Amino acid sequence: MALHGKAWLDWHRTYPFMRHLLMILLGLSSSVLGAQVIVRGPYLQSPTHEGITVMWRTSVVSNTRLWCGSHPDSLVLLASSPSLVADHTARIEGLSPNTTYYYAVGVNSTMLAGADSAHRFHTHPVPGSDDPVRVWALGDFGKGNAGQIAVKDAFMAHAGSPGADVWIWLGDNVYDDGLDSEYQSKVFGLQGFKDLFSWLPFYPAPGNHDYIEVWRESAIFGIPYSNIPLEDHHGPYYDIVDVPEEAEAGGYASGLEVYYSFDLGNAHFISLNSEVYDLLGTSDGIDRMVDWLQQDLAQNDRRFTIAYFHQPPYSRGSHDSEEWTEFVMEAMRERVVPVLEDHDVDLVLGGHSHVYERSHLIHGHYGSSGSFDPATMLMDASGGDNSMGTPYRKDTLSETPDGTVYVVCGNGGSSESDPPLDHPVMVRSDGGTGVCGSFVIDISGDRLDGRYLKTDGTIGDHFTIIKGGAEPESVAELGHASGLQVFPNPSYELINVRFTLDSSAPLRLELVSVTGQLIATIAEGVHAAGPFMFSMNIRSLPSGVHHLKLDVDGQVVTRKVVKL
Repeated sequence: MALHGKAWLDWHRTYPFMRHLLMILLGLSSSVLGAQVIVRGPYLQSPTHEGITVMWRTSVVSNTRLWCGSHPDSLVLLASSPSLVADHTARIEGLSPNTTYYYAVGVNSTMLAGADSAHRFHTHPVPGSDDPVRVWALGDFGKGNAGQIAVKDAFMAHAGSPGADVWIWLGDNVYDDGLDSEYQSKVFGLQGFKDLFSWLPFYPAPGNHDYIEVWRESAIFGIPYSNIPLEDHHGPYYDIVDVPEEAEAGGYASGLEVYYSFDLGNAHFISLNSEVYDLLGTSDGIDRMVDWLQQDLAQNDRRFTIAYFHQPPYSRGSHDSEEWTEFVMEAMRERVVPVLEDHDVDLVLGGHSHVYERSHLIHGHYGSSGSFDPATMLMDASGGDNSMGTPYRKDTLSETPDGTVYVVCGNGGSSESDPPLDHPVMVRSDGGTGVCGSFVIDISGDRLDGRYLKTDGTIGDHFTIIKGGAEPESVAELGHASGLQVFPNPSYELINVRFTLDSSAPLRLELVSVTGQLIATIAEGVHAAGPFMFSMNIRSLPSGVHHLKLDVDGQVVTRKVVKL
């Protein structure tokens, strides 16, 4: 089992002799200073199906002890170190998959925290299994405000117990300057928020505010630059986290905490770093990250793949991906998104923009918003609503990418007073003063469900992705109809719809917009068995993508219709 301590004040890196001397003096005088107390955590990192890392900070340097067991009253010592440190890191391995454990941390024979139901963790299912898993994601949350607490409370009320398997940080995890003291007061020590850490492990990605202390080493006239080797990315964010560098949790080893990947059940997650792209574009950081990303995706064989990073490729919120100042968002769109889409990544999450936005299922849009071509880039305009019979379907056997959904959830504690929210790739959006929320992902078997959870407990958006073989051109799965055809498609003036009813059934045939609004009812009523063909003039429709929706006896299938 790996075990080590991290520097507990930033200046210790600069003055190693003073740090060493202080540790010795504090350790020798602990009896004078009084008993140790925990001032941060304990919190959980790098969970897998057979292990986990526990981290905490004590008020006085001390040795490290970690107890663990299947019940709070029957814990045994599993990890220890005699080194005197204030920031403690202990790793446990050899655990059983998909199992709940309880733990305690302390010094010598004294437990300082734990041995109760609040200090627990649940190991992951065996990688590749179809066991259901849940992920909670939010960005731009660390403001220490009421919105941040309300987001957490809404999630707890919605998720209940056990909550989630993993908590994903989408960057700008603390404001304003990424200082250790800010992490302490606005995240780890915030009343009404800090109770998450003892049981919910997080897999983070950094944002520009987390990176301010990293940038200080390369600032030009006080302006962040970040043209520094990836191995030299240091600061409070990196002191806090302990993420898998050598593919310990699955994926392909990056050798860095700057970006990494992990597996959870039958899903593969990739934590990228948008901040490796510097102000002048001269750093090789993004080149190295893209090279690693290609290798990671090439070896990935999980059913679902989800990537996340801070600065999203598309947004019209508090940040506009069209502005020349958003060169990082542009770089992620032009350099990273094509690689993700070439490997048919299912979902991409971001923060940075203090709103919620969710795209259609799209592919191939790497330029400005004006270059978005629905006829070629919009893969499915239905909205992905499974309750309406229109989930996004992706063919796992096809070598051609089926498209990706992009989510911006940068309102975990931040909000924007009057966001435009009019990017053409988006199908749903939410924002405004005090509008905060988070994103919940449930994966089970061939199905992924995404939900935007608002602070009032309502679901502001939801969609479903279903994996399997190609959706059949017939609709025999409805039990009554077969041979559904829409032609010509694309069309300028007229579309024809043809199918065969195998038996008498009530049906409704509609043309709807990409947002689900009814454009026209083509046919409605109970129809006898036999072939049917309907024609409709669409010359007056705006150009772009619309959807034909066929409801046969309460079951629905859709087809994309492109108006030239």
